[in-house]
Amino acid sequence: MLSVFYEKALPLVFALWLIASLPVSNFAQNKETFWHIETGYKAVDLTKVFERECTEVLVDGNGSDRVEVRFQPNLHVKANEVFRNLRSMLSRTRQMLRPLPVNGIRFYLMQSSDRPQSYGIRLSKNDDLLLLAVIVDPAHEDRNLSDIIYKTAPHEMVHSVVHRYLRDSGTRWFEDGLADYVGRQISDEFTSDEFSNERQISARATLHQSRVRQSILDWHQLRQSDLSKGKAFFQAQTQLYDASQALVGKIVADSERRGMKTPLSLLLSALRDQVAKTGKPVDRDGLLDLIRQHLQVDVKTLGRLDKETQQKMVESAYSMLTLPARNGDSENKFFGTNILANIDEVQLPENWLKYLLRTALDEKAGSYINSMAATALTRRERQIDLKRLIEKASLEDQKLGERTTSTILKELKRLSIDKWLK
Repeated sequence: MLSVFYEKALPLVFALWLIASLPVSNFAQNKETFWHIETGYKAVDLTKVFERECTEVLVDGNGSDRVEVRFQPNLHVKANEVFRNLRSMLSRTRQMLRPLPVNGIRFYLMQSSDRPQSYGIRLSKNDDLLLLAVIVDPAHEDRNLSDIIYKTAPHEMVHSVVHRYLRDSGTRWFEDGLADYVGRQISDEFTSDEFSNERQISARATLHQSRVRQSILDWHQLRQSDLSKGKAFFQAQTQLYDASQALVGKIVADSERRGMKTPLSLLLSALRDQVAKTGKPVDRDGLLDLIRQHLQVDVKTLGRLDKETQQKMVESAYSMLTLPARNGDSENKFFGTNILANIDEVQLPENWLKYLLRTALDEKAGSYINSMAATALTRRERQIDLKRLIEKASLEDQKLGERTTSTILKELKRLSIDKWLK
């Protein structure tokens, strides 16, 4: 399996597992690989460094069930903590994915204050253990380790378990949505997330967006040719990740409201049994039928919000965008902008439209926020006179005034993610 953890330049943006979807070359088929990728930085293969430095080992269990931590001798205390946490995480992941089998994990742990921004490890595949590796920065080690242990590890475990039961065509929303759902549930149980409420509201808003709902069930695995499509394409992919996680959560929640105690286990059992019966993985229509039959949920009807809820979400976005950044991060700005982009049926007052215009063209805001602010405006072209808005805002803002209206309109179109959605 090819495992990838994406940490984007903006800490607010959700983890992505994009390259994990790409076909693996023949050279890599007998390799177990993990890459920690930060966008914009060339990845460095540190396999030899990990093998040379991580000479100590902690092991629990045997065969494919074991948990193994390999670490530098000076990290014995931290390694024991990681070892305990990995066992707790693995136990919880197995509980959530029951009755499907979940293999153990091999974890490499190093510490360095000058680690590469993007790095990876590639080992010969001698067993079915999930491979993870991390170089912690002494100044931020707790955050890095928590993300890897409680979010990335269960996410990747879901991929390794569920992929064998699903055809690639039309089922990516469930595999990635379930991976994100399990990772988020476990992360919330074992760690604190001060943006948990904002994150949930933002994900629900994304799933509400009609373009996203129309795209999600046809979402295909990434192809090599997709890598050249630019930032807006990958930002649209992030929307599909968020919506998939929200959709799986909605399926589980709706089933529980109907009195089902363990809907996820019920569905995974049905998936396992169907594959055992037919001898082949389940396609999109088969998966939708299983959900409808065993959970009494019609996936195609989920996600749409009523007008009152939409209005409340927009008001929440206003609050997020007027709050100061917490701990130096700008998650609140991301979530607020994302909500305004996806709840596009609610009309916005002129001052918020101007705010979105300035944000879309503000390089300091970051490319993701730029794109979502631009998308929020272009989706409202039927509600507003966008050209007139730009002209009025340009009179009030010197930087805007330095550009022509036509140039700004073209830039908003370029930044919008909608060309990559249905």
